[in-house]
Amino acid sequence: MQVVVELPYFRDPRVGDTTELDRSREAVIRAAVEDRRRLIREFRAAVAATADQFPDTPMAREVRGVFDWYAEEDESRLAWAESNDAGDEPATVAQCVEERYTWTYHLLTNAGMLLRTLDTAAMTVDDDARERLVNAKAAVERVFTDRIGDLQRDLDYEVVPIRDLVAIQARAGLACLDSLQKRRR
Repeated sequence: MQVVVELPYFRDPRVGDTTELDRSREAVIRAAVEDRRRLIREFRAAVAATADQFPDTPMAREVRGVFDWYAEEDESRLAWAESNDAGDEPATVAQCVEERYTWTYHLLTNAGMLLRTLDTAAMTVDDDARERLVNAKAAVERVFTDRIGDLQRDLDYEVVPIRDLVAIQARAGLACLDSLQKRRR
């Protein structure tokens, strides 16, 4: 059994700010979707160029399709904003943070899985395939590092202490084990 837990490592007080902005929800969603499209294009290109070398693991299987899911989800969000009257309403600070930062952060956690998958694959292939994997990883790392830098610069965040993250992961692991044990009874 493999358990992967990707948690937010930060808190930003703006996620609870209901102050209205001078932009519509549609404008906020549109700007965030446009911004993520570049990221998704880069990540999809890396997957397309290297997926034939991915190991047969749950993480690699997830990485093969997750960026398509994000693209579809973004298109759905945009379609909603364009067709729903609520899209014309003023966006709040919290909605802006959700669209611009939280969704991007979650996309980046999946990019982290892509980086780990590329590393794993590079350890098990011949030199020609390894070069392709290393080049794809370098491209993903550049985009990943740039965007993480943007998040660090733009967010008014507080880092979640590692002991809290470990405690959450330990509890999640114990809950999984408890569930498995109950199934065996």
